[in-house]
Amino acid sequence: MKGLVTDSRPHNDASVDASPRPQPAFAAPTDFAPTESCQQSGSAKRQPPIHSLTGIRVALILWVVLFHLKPEISALLPFNPLVHFAGAGFLGVDFFFILSGFVIAYNYAERLSPFSFKNYCRFLVLRLARLYPVHLFTLLIVLLLYGAALGVGSNLSNPEYYSVSSLFQNLFLVQAWALPTIFSWNAIAWAVSCEWLAYLVFPLLLMGTTRIRSASLNWLLIVVSLLGMVSVCLGIQSSVSAPPGAGSFGLARVAVEFPVGCLLYNLYASGWGKRWRWAVITPVSWAAVVVASTVLTGHFMASSSAQEDNVFQLYLLGLTPLFAFAIYALAQQRGWFAKLFSARWVGAIAHTSYSIYLTHCIYLIMMRLAITE
Repeated sequence: MKGLVTDSRPHNDASVDASPRPQPAFAAPTDFAPTESCQQSGSAKRQPPIHSLTGIRVALILWVVLFHLKPEISALLPFNPLVHFAGAGFLGVDFFFILSGFVIAYNYAERLSPFSFKNYCRFLVLRLARLYPVHLFTLLIVLLLYGAALGVGSNLSNPEYYSVSSLFQNLFLVQAWALPTIFSWNAIAWAVSCEWLAYLVFPLLLMGTTRIRSASLNWLLIVVSLLGMVSVCLGIQSSVSAPPGAGSFGLARVAVEFPVGCLLYNLYASGWGKRWRWAVITPVSWAAVVVASTVLTGHFMASSSAQEDNVFQLYLLGLTPLFAFAIYALAQQRGWFAKLFSARWVGAIAHTSYSIYLTHCIYLIMMRLAITE
């Protein structure tokens, strides 16, 4: 979602490898010092694209779609590894949150340094222009479907989703600013609401994260904050009557994962690990993501109680440090794996990923209704 909706769209024809990496915008004069361009009253040079990070959104959105197709996959293709892989597909949103923090920091850290209210407003307008049209369109579609369902006397599976107050909250993209998450109307838009909140506080995140100049401290904060997020979510789950599962903790997830993406940018800007063998490390790290998420989901789903309450999803969030490393590896754009996701045809599909995310549940609901009738 930038994560779901953010991307590294081309701003010029250069490749990432062809230009020096940007330096963190608020760092002191060390190896992390600002480049000359970001010292010119916020008129920093636009960054070239990281095509591999744009392309990987195709795989991530497919994973999310598979998650919502899990009942059909279980019935039509009862192959356990595939079912288990689909069952972990909610983690695609966590990838998107981390990816979003990285890409937004990569594209805007220098442009928002030094901070000015004018540049901040321009940033928000640009981000809202990406988020809002598709969100509004899908919200109107759901509103029309709701009206049609009432007109024919259909029973609604979640009538509490469709209140007037929640409709206005959706219009202002604030519907998911609560713990536990309150689902409403196009329920999957909770992630867009959380993403919008991250954009609103982005300058503050920059001022905090880009001051951290030690690579070791960056990685320590990444790992500790992500694992701490798991502990907090488990603690809240056990103390409140929230619907079980990761979906109830969208606000907590974006509050940690988006800043983690900013910390990854910090490392990227410093050139950390640039001499590593990323051509080998990248596919291995992404294969580890697939295997670990599939195996752990299979292990938890073997327990009938775990299938019923979905608490196991919170334990799977413990894989997010691996996700952060996999994103960092892919950002190096080395080897066949990065080349695959940098292909133009992959990028073209990737630019539709946000629309696919917000519309796919509507299609699934309509498909299921058509089948049952």
